[in-house]
Amino acid sequence: MNDNAFNLVIGVLALISTAASLLRYYKARLPIKRMESFDKILRSSKALFTNAEKNGFMTESLRAEINMRFERLDASSPEARARAYESSHGLGMCVWRGGLLKEIGLLIEAAEDLRLFIVVRHILAWSSNNI
Repeated sequence: MNDNAFNLVIGVLALISTAASLLRYYKARLPIKRMESFDKILRSSKALFTNAEKNGFMTESLRAEINMRFERLDASSPEARARAYESSHGLGMCVWRGGLLKEIGLLIEAAEDLRLFIVVRHILAWSSNNI
């Protein structure tokens, strides 16, 4: 009987830990969490851009290009943000089929690309001024 009780306890603990892992995995990929990640990346990109501008590392054409890319990201995010908010108040499972996660993923990728572009331009401008 002791072996059965021990096996039962181990089985229950394994089931609980598996359920907790799945819940954590699912929650990290909810659209509202992904939009928070997008917002964080966009804020850091804007801070880097402002810093590069203050240090005089941005040419006028580069500044215009980066501002245009920021405007595009700002213009394309409200619809995804609204859909992410709607999906957080209800079943939310329809977002897996509706393409919302892919749309948010593309926004995140574009924001990361813009941040990388700013960082590389900042480093190149800094290195050319200090050589």
